[in-house]
Amino acid sequence: MANHFYSTGYFIPKAPTSFTHTPVTRAFMAMLQALSAYIDSERDLEHIDSFDPAVDSWVVDAERNRVAMFAALDRLRDTRLTRALDVPLRRMGMVTRLLIDCETSASFFKLLKSVDQHADLFACPGEDPVARRLRLMIDAAKAQLNALAQLAEHSDVIDVEFTVSEPMDLAPVA
Repeated sequence: MANHFYSTGYFIPKAPTSFTHTPVTRAFMAMLQALSAYIDSERDLEHIDSFDPAVDSWVVDAERNRVAMFAALDRLRDTRLTRALDVPLRRMGMVTRLLIDCETSASFFKLLKSVDQHADLFACPGEDPVARRLRLMIDAAKAQLNALAQLAEHSDVIDVEFTVSEPMDLAPVA
């Protein structure tokens, strides 16, 4: 008979053979869904006519999606980390929140560019299933951030001041 013994200690974790969700990955997926709904509703608002009878419901939907997205970002921020590879997901959520809160398009695009400049902060090293899946999730978030950058609110708007050269006579014509 062969004797059984463990060559590594029981306290050393095995390499994962499949992806399993953690609370952070679940919160990140919920954030991606909420961000997608927010982007879609903002796109709808860009193309509406103010005389459309449905404009009020679209504005309500957009505000509801914005609140849901901020709640999802807050849940992602507050969720306890259970695995080291979840850190880039939390960082991506923090950057997403900062991008949405940007006051100017210049600061928005500067911060968006920094995601690529500091790619090591969002990297998931390794070739195991967990690292590959997390890289796909981060790529999906980057795609959403690029879609966010396409919104009109992040483009430079030229302020136009209208001046009236001659006062108009608004007296009723008899």
